[in-house]
Amino acid sequence: MRRTSNNITEMKLLDKLSVLYQIVKGGQETTGRVGHMAIQKLVYLLQQAKGVSMGYNFALHYYGPYCEELWSDLWILEDWGYLDIINAPDGYGYIITAKKKPAWQVSKRVSKSK
Repeated sequence: MRRTSNNITEMKLLDKLSVLYQIVKGGQETTGRVGHMAIQKLVYLLQQAKGVSMGYNFALHYYGPYCEELWSDLWILEDWGYLDIINAPDGYGYIITAKKKPAWQVSKRVSKSK
């Protein structure tokens, strides 16, 4: 985590990706399926209600709070092989599933690329 000028702790990219992975994995284990808007809302609530500063800036959208950077981070996890993101069969939204790689391996992948 890093300190910002407001003395608020903000997560680094790897921390954010690990939290996102855990949200998807936990939601998948609890409900069997996780959509991208549910993730957006959960992260928004983490930041606003629980004070967890992940550094995402949300704007009001059709279905609630939305952050393009969060969506991009989910695609990074998909590109690295930690998530699957597919179009929902009904044509509305996406289904996001966690693959069976632990979140701590995200750190290993990035540190190798440095």
